[in-house]
Amino acid sequence: MELKFRIMIHENTFKKVDFNGAKGLVFLGNKILVYRRDNKTSNLPLCIDLPGGGRENDESPFDSFKREIKEEFGIDCKSGWRGLKLGKKYTAGC
Repeated sequence: MELKFRIMIHENTFKKVDFNGAKGLVFLGNKILVYRRDNKTSNLPLCIDLPGGGRENDESPFDSFKREIKEEFGIDCKSGWRGLKLGKKYTAGC
């Protein structure tokens, strides 16, 4: 069975901007990919979280997100994904 998924992307996603990391929504059909953080981290252990993570070198937000979902979930971002102008900063917490 082939899973179809899409990502909604903020308008600044491909720009070089000052940021520490990126998170996003990955839609798998009519479901959203989330995961439970392990208890080996001091940052919100065992909380449900969205895919994403910290920036490496001079990555754009999308490059960071793309690398993280590949590393953590084995999902490759393909060109042609549709981007929407959505985005909101949030404070982490369970």
